[in-house]
Amino acid sequence: MTIRRLSLERKILVLVLLPLVGALIPAGIILQRTQRELTEIRALGQLAGLVWQLGELERRVDQEGTNWYFFKPTWNATEEERRSERVKQDQWRKETDQAIEDYHRLRAAVAGGSLSGPLQSALRTIEQHISELPKLRRVVDTQVDETASLGIMDGYRSFRRDINLVLPLLVDATTSDVIVRKLAVLPKLMLVRKTTMDAGGMIFFYHQQRAQKTGRTFVPSEALTLTHNLEMAEAYWADVIALSQGEVRTHLDQIHSSPEWKTVAELMTGHAQAMLNGTEPPIAGEEGWAPSWGFLFGGLATEIAQLRDDFTQTCNAAERAAHARRLWTSVTLAAAVLLVLWLTRRLCQSISRPISATAENLLAGARSASDESAAVRKSCAVVADGSAHQAAALEETSATLEEISSMTRSNSENAQRAQRSANETRAAAEQGVGQMHQLTDAMAALRTSSDDVTRIIKTIDEIAFQTNILALNAAIEAARAGEAGAGFAVVADEVRTLAQRSAHAARETTDKITAASARTNAGGEITLQVAQSLESILSRARDLENVVNAIAEASREQNSGIGQITDAIQKIDQVTQSNAAAAEETAAAAHELETRAEAFTESVQHLRTIVFGSSSLLDDVSGPVPRSALDADAPVPEVSESAGPAPAARATTPIRSLGTPAGGTPTLAGGRLSKTE
Repeated sequence: MTIRRLSLERKILVLVLLPLVGALIPAGIILQRTQRELTEIRALGQLAGLVWQLGELERRVDQEGTNWYFFKPTWNATEEERRSERVKQDQWRKETDQAIEDYHRLRAAVAGGSLSGPLQSALRTIEQHISELPKLRRVVDTQVDETASLGIMDGYRSFRRDINLVLPLLVDATTSDVIVRKLAVLPKLMLVRKTTMDAGGMIFFYHQQRAQKTGRTFVPSEALTLTHNLEMAEAYWADVIALSQGEVRTHLDQIHSSPEWKTVAELMTGHAQAMLNGTEPPIAGEEGWAPSWGFLFGGLATEIAQLRDDFTQTCNAAERAAHARRLWTSVTLAAAVLLVLWLTRRLCQSISRPISATAENLLAGARSASDESAAVRKSCAVVADGSAHQAAALEETSATLEEISSMTRSNSENAQRAQRSANETRAAAEQGVGQMHQLTDAMAALRTSSDDVTRIIKTIDEIAFQTNILALNAAIEAARAGEAGAGFAVVADEVRTLAQRSAHAARETTDKITAASARTNAGGEITLQVAQSLESILSRARDLENVVNAIAEASREQNSGIGQITDAIQKIDQVTQSNAAAAEETAAAAHELETRAEAFTESVQHLRTIVFGSSSLLDDVSGPVPRSALDADAPVPEVSESAGPAPAARATTPIRSLGTPAGGTPTLAGGRLSKTE
């Protein structure tokens, strides 16, 4: 079976399994590194056990080399002291032999492949010292002079020195930085103990020589050896404190600052000066050096043992962490593989099932599009024919609207002229009303003047009446005077005559003024009536002006509306032309849709081949479907039998003529509807 014939679900599964297999490679590398680290830690544990046993052997050798000088013939000691020291020496030798036996047992358990070249060389040197240890013991038992004593001291020192050189070589057996730092601290502290114990042995030897009064003098090099060993010990102390971490550093720093160590440093410095200058030492005998020797021999050994225990705990913790890391890596890897397989299965189902349903929907859409493409062609023909007739009707409507627009413009002009006449009439009426108001005011002033004249005449009449009475009284008085009053009587008579004539004239004037006032009142009433008539004429003129203005405004709006209707008809005509063009383009698109149906059917068949993994013919498909359905990015909706056709894209080909039937039928020629003659 080829990949091409596999189903989509199996292809996705294969596609996921390939990178999964690639991901298993680094996971396997991680597991391999973890296993290598675990093997390294286990091998380091075995080597550490071997080195710790060498440390035990070193301690036993140190213990064995502490009382060898009791067996010198020249040593000033009693037989009881010699027997007691012999018992201790024999016991210590048994313990040393037991430590050697344990070392050989552990050495046999360590595989040779886990030992580096320098470490194997160092172990061979240790084994050579072990083989020479019986010879060194015989020298201790048979020593006769100082030459043998120096050889014994050098033998034990070289044994301890070579043992101390083994521990730093363990660094090559690990790649852990933490373990490397701890391995670097241990040998430094052991070197502190070794250098100070070597110097301490020389201090013991110095006091033994003084106690025996042998007269031996110490050369400057021996005094400088004490100083040099102290300086080396201080340098090792600095390295120990610098390399250690956390609480261990604090504890070791406290030991270095303790009074015991300061006493050791002071005694070494004092003995070096005593040896060099030949002066008295800071202590009287070796008993004064015993507490400091106990600190070096036992206290520092305890600290070294604690560092070894800490190193062992660190290795055990690293081994447990490696075990846990390997376990969790394996569990996580297995869980990840199972999870990826399960998710891949679900993903395949979630992809293949919708695609399968989509393929079925596409088939239904293909059938629907095939049936509806013919209907689209027929509809396009009907739309084109209707658009042609609609264009003809629109042309006739446009001509009628042109005539109506011409009459509307004429009416608008006449209305504007009537509006101007009405405005002039209103202005004249307003002027007449104003003049009538002036006439009314003049008539009112005339009536007021007549009333004033009437009052004046009445006053004159009253004056004439009073004058007549005065004249009568004067005549009476003149008559009483006789001839002396005759002339005065004549004057009084003339005055009475004039008063009577003035009264008569006043009465005539009053009658005439009364008649004129009556006529003036009648003229005022007529003037009021005329003013009211003119007000009514002005009101009607204004109403007429408003009506004419409304007619003119309506004519203008009508003219504007007719223009808008004309524009709308033109736009409708343009839309009709566009619809006709679109109908032809739709027809062309429907034709193209039909030509693409077969290609779409082949695409659907290829899709089914991808999904189901085998070729199958689509017997039910008859008709094209839109190309847009093949777009991988577009969502595929469900298509029913009643669904309408998809809108076709507008064709880019020029508009073709739909034909020119006889009888003046509208046609679409050159993309524009017109009416043939």
